[in-house]
Amino acid sequence: MRLLHTSSYTLKEFFDEPPPGQYAILSHRWRDEIKYDDLRMTPLTSHAASASKDKLMGACEQARQDHLQWLWADTVCIDKSSSQELSTALNSMFKYYQNATCCYTYLDDVVKSGDIGRSTLHAGQASEWFSRGWTLQELLASRHMKVYDREWKLIGTKAELASQLSQITKIGFDYLTGRAQLEQASIACKLSWMAGRRTGKVEDIAYSLIGIFRVFMTPQYGEGTNAFVRLQEAILKSPSGFDETLFAWTAPQDGKLQCYGGQPWTPPNDRWGLLAPSPDCFKDSGDLIRNFKPRPGGGFQLTHQGVIFELPYMDTRSKWGYDFKDISLALKCSRGGLQIVLELWRASKDDVAWERMQCSSLGKPAKEKKGSLLVNDKANQIMARQITVSQPRQP
Repeated sequence: MRLLHTSSYTLKEFFDEPPPGQYAILSHRWRDEIKYDDLRMTPLTSHAASASKDKLMGACEQARQDHLQWLWADTVCIDKSSSQELSTALNSMFKYYQNATCCYTYLDDVVKSGDIGRSTLHAGQASEWFSRGWTLQELLASRHMKVYDREWKLIGTKAELASQLSQITKIGFDYLTGRAQLEQASIACKLSWMAGRRTGKVEDIAYSLIGIFRVFMTPQYGEGTNAFVRLQEAILKSPSGFDETLFAWTAPQDGKLQCYGGQPWTPPNDRWGLLAPSPDCFKDSGDLIRNFKPRPGGGFQLTHQGVIFELPYMDTRSKWGYDFKDISLALKCSRGGLQIVLELWRASKDDVAWERMQCSSLGKPAKEKKGSLLVNDKANQIMARQITVSQPRQP
């Protein structure tokens, strides 16, 4: 971990990470920034006047006022020419924010007016900071946060602004105040917070979620939207972080993936796999309640063919012995007390791979469906059929 000294403006590398409470950390909207190589070649005080220089100097000054000698800022503390260092930083960043004494959130497009209660931090007039992908984990991870305007005037603390922050971000008040732990939120709920946010690189939509889901990913810039599929695969394989709301998504009603710059996307013939193409698909899934009861047959597994799980034969063929071309998969999650159901389809009875259909909705709740073939926890598993749902290539 590399830190910037708040008085000498020099960088120092800590091979044994500093204990929590010894440094401040900066959260901001990237612009034209002074970077690691720039600072290594030219001292910060010798750089020409710029918004980036003022931002770093202002953060250091605030840290000194808080009696902190060190500051972490992603712009100057990561050597991105080193793939190993970049991978370590991306996978550790949530912890960096979590362990900091205080996070300084700098809103360069906000000017405070009047007292804290009448600042410009309101829904409908929110800073660009709220639309960025990386700032989501910074908001969630930071235990102590101070929010400043572009002149480094204090708007308020995270605790003081929790109601306004919740209104803008749609993150529950209790998650912002620490009354609820992040682990209590379902996968779909956390992904709904990312819907509509953007990053400079498409892959960072996924990489910025690594810490929130406590998984490890090796960054592969150039893989494009497939990064989000890899993130979901990592969550699926997580021994403790997986729940079935991961599959409870719907295609965006406007046919656009806002996380990818408004890229048009409609599932061909309204069919897709179990994994979503973008966090935008979880926009309306934040209210789902997960159920941790074990699924018969060992749950979901990931293979090169797709996502595999088991259903009783009684759920896949008629009483006359005919195999179905479509079946219903009841997920272990609910909305309003009613279980969520996905519809699966295959082109013919001889096809091994299935697809999800009716991607524009989550199907009728299980309690309301008639004639459905739902997963029964007490079903006879002596005769089970393995179901493989293929995953299409990303848009």
